[in-house]
Amino acid sequence: MLTKEQRENLKRKNTQRRKALREEQTKDAIEYRKKNYPIAISILSTALLLLLIRIIITTLSSEVSSGEIPNKGGVIGPFEMSSSELHRLDIDYSLKSTAKWCSLTVLLLDENKNLVTGANKDLYFEKDYEGPTYEENDMEYSLIVNEAGTYYFQFITDHSSKNTPSRNIRYKLKHHLFGFNFLLSVGLVFLGVGGVFMWYVLADSELTSFKPKLNSELSILRFKKALIFIGPIVGLLILTSLFKVGYADTENVPSTFFRNGDTHYFGK
Repeated sequence: MLTKEQRENLKRKNTQRRKALREEQTKDAIEYRKKNYPIAISILSTALLLLLIRIIITTLSSEVSSGEIPNKGGVIGPFEMSSSELHRLDIDYSLKSTAKWCSLTVLLLDENKNLVTGANKDLYFEKDYEGPTYEENDMEYSLIVNEAGTYYFQFITDHSSKNTPSRNIRYKLKHHLFGFNFLLSVGLVFLGVGGVFMWYVLADSELTSFKPKLNSELSILRFKKALIFIGPIVGLLILTSLFKVGYADTENVPSTFFRNGDTHYFGK
């Protein structure tokens, strides 16, 4: 049986032990933040930079034409295009509650309306009995023109049923000064990774509210180390945008390393 004095001493020792343990944990948390807080800031800053570049490219883009054509297809144009220009044709054609499937072909025609190249995509609307709905109603056709001249776009539709929808095919043709492959997707990946990492770095907020100074010697060193890994990725993405890498031209299909949105291009 412990005496009162012994119990008090034991209680005091336990308190001191817990205090020392908490101080040690707090010290470790501060050191961890000093090392990793700048890394998390670097990742988040990279994400915001890539998304900002994507927004700027979109802002610098100009609309060439927009409108609707009958669902039986048709021709739009003429459009004057210079060589090495990137154009994107966005198409929206909903088959909801009518036809179940439509093969939509878009052809690029020269000034004499002869075929230059083209692309195709299957659009559909399917609804399971008391189940989910599956729908694909948009097509994106991005193309770099090799030779300057006058061009047209022809729309050809092949429906699975005579019960074709009464809706028209909506389109929007835009001219982009730069490419934008991977900027959005990589930016969102960096944003997600950076957000999760930042949460993990600050997860021990019950121990300390300490945040390292970003202009400290250690923070600057960590920023430089992060730049060694992140810099080449950002540089590569900017170069692919400036030189419009990965897009189809009037002879070749897009690079297989880049997403084509299930659109099948004609070409080599």
